[in-house]
Formats: sequence, C-alpha cells, structure tokens
Amino acid sequence: AEVEKLGVVAIGWKELRDLSRYGDHEAVKGALRKAYPGWSEGGVANAASQLHRFVSGMSEGAYVLTPVKAPREILVGTVAGADLYDPSKISDFYPNVRPVKWLQKKISRDSLPADFRNSIGSALTLFSLASYKDVLERLLTGEPPTLPSQPTVSLYNETKAKASELIEDL
Repeated sequence: AEVEKLGVVAIGWKELRDLSRYGDHEAVKGALRKAYPGWSEGGVANAASQLHRFVSGMSEGAYVLTPVKAPREILVGTVAGADLYDPSKISDFYPNVRPVKWLQKKISRDSLPADFRNSIGSALTLFSLASYKDVLERLLTGEPPTLPSQPTVSLYNETKAKASELIEDL
C-alpha cells in the first residue's frame, strides 16, 4: 500500500485545507457548514468528529490500522508524529497526513473476531481501538485472540445507525 511505503496515514477533505488550523471540534463544524452548506447537522457533526480525532485524538504511539483489500490483510502501525498538511505527500485529495511507523507484521482480516472486523469495515474513518487493544496485541505476537469480556456489537450497531442516518440525510 502507498501509505506503507510513505510512512503515513492520510485523510482527505481538501476543501478545508490544513485541519490543524481549527482549534476545536466546533471550529471544524463551522468550516464544514461553510464548505458544505447543504449538509445535515448529523453529517456535519460526524465528519467534524472524524477530522478532529485525526488531528487531536490520536496520540503518538497509538495503533493505526488500515485495510489492504487484495490480500485481505490489515496494516498495523503506530502514530509517530503530529498532523501535517502536505498535499504533495500522497495527493492534493489527501492533504492531511500523520507520520506512522508501520510494523512489519500484517494481520489477516479473517483472524479478527467478527465485531472487530465489522468495526474496521464501518463507515467511520476513525474509531477507538480501546475494546480491541488486547486482541490486536495478541495477534501481533502470534497468540490466538481472546474476545473482549463485554460484547461490542453496540459499536457496530451504532456505526450502522449513523451510516443509515447519513444516507437518509442525502
């Protein structure tokens, strides 16, 4: 994958340019309303949350996952620095990047518990791995995963409901 070669993870939203210039979640929402005046409040709030998390919610050392479609693998890395605005790094369509140290080990999607796999395939660009950190670390060391003690079906259902809401708003 290109992001692996370049040592980054990227997010689009070129219309907003440098995401780090927006100080907080509300400022991102304001910029989205201006750039996309026809969007619903739900769509604006969801997008603002994703963008704000990309800039401010991922700390150095946090895990980053990105699916690779062809071999059905997941690239795993750790955040290695702050958000950068660099339209030349990947493309002007993905101008906001975060440096990532990609780990050598990739994980088969088929080895993930179903709810974890569904979360990765959700409509959300960013989501918390807190419920799956132990599962992920076991897979990285070659141990069989143990499922979280509480079912995380609610995350999948929440994501599905949010996607349905966004589709209805179109």
